[in-house]
Amino acid sequence: MRYLLIVSLLLCCTLSFAQKKKTATPFVRPLPVPHRTVNDFSKVLTTSENKFIEKELVNYNLRTGNAIVFVSLDSLTDPRTKDQYTIEEAALLYFNKWGIGDKVKNNGVLLMMSRSPRRVRIQVGTGLGVVLTDSYCKEIIDNNLVPNFKQGLFFTGIKEAVEAIENRLDNPTPAVQQNAYAPYQSQTITTDSSNDYKGDPKVGFAVIAFIIVFCFGIFKLASAQARRQGGWFNSGGYYRQPSYRNSFNNYSNNNFFSGGGGGSRSSGGGGSSSSSSSSSSSGGGSYGGGSSSGGGASGSW
Repeated sequence: MRYLLIVSLLLCCTLSFAQKKKTATPFVRPLPVPHRTVNDFSKVLTTSENKFIEKELVNYNLRTGNAIVFVSLDSLTDPRTKDQYTIEEAALLYFNKWGIGDKVKNNGVLLMMSRSPRRVRIQVGTGLGVVLTDSYCKEIIDNNLVPNFKQGLFFTGIKEAVEAIENRLDNPTPAVQQNAYAPYQSQTITTDSSNDYKGDPKVGFAVIAFIIVFCFGIFKLASAQARRQGGWFNSGGYYRQPSYRNSFNNYSNNNFFSGGGGGSRSSGGGGSSSSSSSSSSSGGGSYGGGSSSGGGASGSW
């Protein structure tokens, strides 16, 4: 009886959890398929404007690897739970849930706007925070997004913001560039000339003579080995191309490096072209598991 009661309780808990999971609706929308860089859920852009921004962002991603994504929302309130979110919370949730940018580089940028309330946010991936600083994102919002959005010029505001973001990423200031690459700069090693070796010249001559004799002995040994088995050293000359290099050249000429294009090259080239075309039309390269920790800026329009 006791075991039957335990099993019944577990079954009830499982059914309750499954029902709750089925009826619950998350605030963050699923990432649309095919993936797009422009996700205009509130329809602030015309079809031609949408295509223009989409093409620009996809081409920029293909050129630089950096991912810029635009999302517009009707509301910051969950329609099912009625929970209200701030624009900062919504942008952070969308950024991390969709995985904008590369997982390792975290080089994504999310430009989000909502109609109710009227808010706008630039969310920056952790890998671009040094270049796209909070203050610079605030300048874009105050100078490009808010003034245009207040006049209903959504396309103009988004276009100018995208251009400003791309220009900063392509041309970071010298100070920003130095800070961004400081961890990777090699350290300069200085030497003290006063500690230079000033030993007996006879010792140096003996060392040089030993090196010469040693190298000559190695050369003679290799020559003798070559005469017996063939190889790099032989009596007819210093170098002789071994058979495996000829095999490699034959393989290269018949495959990847051939001008006419064998079977491998044709299939590989076709696949690459198809991939590029698919990426250009869908913007799938913008979602690679990137994340953000809250860098960026917000504003009201």
